[in-house]
Amino acid sequence: MIKQASFMVIGGANLDITGKAISSSSMAAQSHIGQITKSSGGVARNIAESLGRLGQSVRLLSAFGDDEDSRAMQDELSSAGVIHNLSVITPHQKADSYLAIYDEAGGLISAINDMPLIETINSDIINQYQSQIKDADRVVIDANLSPDTLNAICALIGNHLLAADAVSIKKAAKLKPYLSSLGLLKVTFEEACQLVDKSETLSLDQILDNLHEQGVQMILLSQSAAGFTLSSGTDRLSKSANTDIDIINSAGAGDGLFAGTLYGLSQGYEFGIIADIAHNMAKSALASSKAVNPDLTSQQIDPLL
Repeated sequence: MIKQASFMVIGGANLDITGKAISSSSMAAQSHIGQITKSSGGVARNIAESLGRLGQSVRLLSAFGDDEDSRAMQDELSSAGVIHNLSVITPHQKADSYLAIYDEAGGLISAINDMPLIETINSDIINQYQSQIKDADRVVIDANLSPDTLNAICALIGNHLLAADAVSIKKAAKLKPYLSSLGLLKVTFEEACQLVDKSETLSLDQILDNLHEQGVQMILLSQSAAGFTLSSGTDRLSKSANTDIDIINSAGAGDGLFAGTLYGLSQGYEFGIIADIAHNMAKSALASSKAVNPDLTSQQIDPLL
């Protein structure tokens, strides 16, 4: 029986435009044969959709334009059971977008984000919806948000009910003042390096220990092709990457890891089961052309169901 926790997810929603080469080439600055797709994306949006498809009660506070792509993203969220009516809609604006180019193995070559609408989620909006935010069992944020917005959210949330995704190396540093408030932090190794107190080179274990010393309760550290590590004050577990599937799209794998961890925590599962669910969520995302597999269900990823 699934426990239904309530989540408030705050952060970016954007159109993903993805180009993937279908053959290897060492030639730079050349046109390559491949496939170009468009789909719904954005860290917060992906997490919200994933949790919705896993049977959780989810509200998304994000930012949309009023174009066809924005409406399509909202329709997709509705189909997953995600409530998004608190989101900011900006008239006469197109959806935020993210352009990514992947090699034939699904690895990211380069990307450009065009996300001006995320700035419309400001501290005034947070204060307007503070009762809905406080009522959630867990609040999930991404570091696309401005420092003022992050500060307004963290001022409302206590008891380590806040989970955050660092998003990128550049944006990770915005979370530094709030590490002691985080019940769960999702980072890559490079992002984690921006948050530690030491100037010298540290090992993965030393970095995790440092983040725990700064107050983070649980850390999900993604290493892409090398797998991931889940760490708490008392447990630490690493899992290798999926090697038994054909990778169609890696855009949503990290968001799937994070959503799977949040789902496992909401069910009160033990550490190893949470890691298994996170692993299964990444596998589901990698096997889909979309950031969130539209066929995702809790029965697919939860070994206890």
